[in-house]
Amino acid sequence: MSQAAPWWETFYSNHYAEAMFQLDLNYLNAACDFILDKLQLQSGQTVLDQCCGIGNISLLLGQRGISVIGIDQSDSYVQQAQERARLGDLGNCHFVAADAFSYVSPTPVDAALNWHTSFGYTPDDRQNRLMLERAYASLKPGGYFLLDFLNLPYVLKHFRATMITYHQTQEGDVEVIRESSPDLSSGMLNQLWTFIYPNAERRLMHQTGTRMYLPYQLGDLLKASGFELIDYFGSLAGEPLSFETPRCICLARRPV
Repeated sequence: MSQAAPWWETFYSNHYAEAMFQLDLNYLNAACDFILDKLQLQSGQTVLDQCCGIGNISLLLGQRGISVIGIDQSDSYVQQAQERARLGDLGNCHFVAADAFSYVSPTPVDAALNWHTSFGYTPDDRQNRLMLERAYASLKPGGYFLLDFLNLPYVLKHFRATMITYHQTQEGDVEVIRESSPDLSSGMLNQLWTFIYPNAERRLMHQTGTRMYLPYQLGDLLKASGFELIDYFGSLAGEPLSFETPRCICLARRPV
């Protein structure tokens, strides 16, 4: 009997991208400012963007003079990112369909990032750590790495079992229902996503899961992968972590 494909291979589809990857330029520009500052990137340097999606972050970094290698396991997302780079005349942005658990840049890069909770998709810490090890192996000595993850204390303090949002698509407004349930025995935050299209008969459902890592556990994983842990941030404004900051952004460095 064949083993079921990992959830992320089917979840990250074109319908998800159309509904959930809508451009928020204020957020994206703030994210790029933060990334450029913390990674200490200069024009002409190269960054690896793990799990780049359709290239929203990568392309803005490219517009600011950074060379980008963006990887994603979705062939469709990579094709969209490549086409957007072509239309934007961004020859410094290159996209590869690859698995972040195994991909190592053939040429060492100046910096790397894993953004928007594109990490911790399995209950197996060793498997999750592979992404960090691949980022480490891709970096030049002294290169910086940013891991953007949910801030678990914030999520639990402000826990909402059900969240409903609406998103414009070519088919009209899509209702997205996200039902979350923490599994304390496995350490996973399981989520059932339901996408309801204007034609009520079109309804898509997907199950996902994210490991519930506390900040110090992320730091331990980074250190176990060879990194020096530099700092934690709770938001793009650079706030320290607290129960009121939604993100846990870890800054680490490959030792010189």
